[in-house]
Amino acid sequence: DGGTDIGADIVDADLFIIDDGAGGTNRKTAASRLKTYIGGGGLVLISTTTASSSSGVNINGPFTTTYDHYLVLYEIDFSSDGAKARVRFQNTSDAEQSDTYNQSSLRANNETAVNGFNSTSYFVLNDNGQSNFANIPLYGHMYISNPRDANARCAFRNFATTSDAGREGGFEISAGHLNENTEISGIKIYPSGGSFDTATIRIYGFASS
Repeated sequence: DGGTDIGADIVDADLFIIDDGAGGTNRKTAASRLKTYIGGGGLVLISTTTASSSSGVNINGPFTTTYDHYLVLYEIDFSSDGAKARVRFQNTSDAEQSDTYNQSSLRANNETAVNGFNSTSYFVLNDNGQSNFANIPLYGHMYISNPRDANARCAFRNFATTSDAGREGGFEISAGHLNENTEISGIKIYPSGGSFDTATIRIYGFASS
């Protein structure tokens, strides 16, 4: 139709003209009120970051006060066999948070299930290490809750489809939190060894209404 899509720029205070369809007087309503009739919520894409031959991916500032919960999708190919993807949060000054992360996990490869607990200066997306065989990337997603709450410990839940150095397919589920109350605005994902051959990270905000 040749028009410009302004969907991403609409705020609750914006006014819409409503035509009654019968030639009557046009009326106005606020966007916030209109959404109660046409629905709202869903995922809002905030950023897409890609990298190749990289020592890590830094994403500064995707977590704001706009949303309380976020979804992070990742697809990572490793240069080194058996490498792990490590994660650190970044504060509002984009500095890495190297304080302790408490993480409990359950993973399974080749019919072997392992429970684990890590308390380190990062958390891990694939504690069994990933194969660097062609076309077996590490796929997964994690949820991050209340990153901008200065009075809470930022929490994460991770779900990954894995393939270990022996090319045995598996999964990993884990959850935990940064062991410090601080505001989080960014994230860094980096390999335990070698580099990322390729990486694509997408971050979405959960719009509640």
